[in-house]
Formats: sequence, C-alpha cells, structure tokens
Amino acid sequence: MNKNRRARQPVHRTVANAPVPVEWPQADDDLLRTLPPVLRAVVRALGFGRARDFLERRGGAPIWVPSIKQAAFGLTPDELNRLRITLDPHLNESRRITLPKVDKLFLKYRNEQIARERGERTVRDIAQTHALTTRQVTNIFRQAEGEAIRPKDASAAEFARRQTDLFS
Repeated sequence: MNKNRRARQPVHRTVANAPVPVEWPQADDDLLRTLPPVLRAVVRALGFGRARDFLERRGGAPIWVPSIKQAAFGLTPDELNRLRITLDPHLNESRRITLPKVDKLFLKYRNEQIARERGERTVRDIAQTHALTTRQVTNIFRQAEGEAIRPKDASAAEFARRQTDLFS
C-alpha cells in the first residue's frame, strides 16, 4: 500500500445541466409559509404526502444529494430532480444536508389547525383532540397571534402577572 497516495476527491457537477421538471406537485401556500426553509423545499419538490413518506425514512440524518444519479432514496427520477433544484441553495459544498425529522412537518400543520379551530371549540376540547394540555393549546394560540410566550428579557414576576388564565 502506498501511504503517500492522496484520497480521491468527489467530482461535483452543477445541477444547471439537468432538465427542469415541467410538473410540480400542488402545495398549500399558507402551509409553505409556516415551514422552515429546508422543510419548505422538500414539500415544494415532493408534495405534502410524499414529503411525509420521504422524511419518515430519511429525516433527522445527513444525506448526500447526487447531482447526476437518476434513482436514489426511493424517489422517481422526476422527484429526485425537483428535490435537487429546491435543495440546491441549502446544500453544503459536498452536496450534503441534514433533513429535519418528519414530526416538524406535522407540528407546524397541527399548530395551524389548532389556531384555525380557535373560537369554534373550547380549549379543553381542542387539547383532548390533539393529546395536549390546555396550557400548550393556549401557547399555540399566542404563537399564532404573534405574541412571544415568554420573552427572554422579561422577568419572572412580569411573566407570572400575564398568566391570567392559569386555572381555567
């Protein structure tokens, strides 16, 4: 064995040469706005249902997105090409990215659904439906309104004063 031999470096090719997909899956714009950028890119490329399946298998781990290979991750060539295009700005120099876990996708969707149910049902009923506490539901309501649950610069006394619905 030659110990002086350098390791072979991977060849990086640009995605610009790949054909642009004609059909993109439908995705709800309101839902996309609530998602983090990487998760938004995956949902935009694969659609909500297919993104859920993909993230159940691959989420939470770093992956290498091939620039030429036509089949990877159990995706069709068209899905893989759309994923290359949408994830390209988020990839590091070796074309790797750590995908979020699938629960992040559902948390955002669940929180949006809970915020829409406000006023239609009681807090207790919403909490029981989603297996949450009433405190968690009211915090989700506050987040939906744009209020911070507890600002980092707020004192404990000020935060305790704000909890008017503690025992409701």
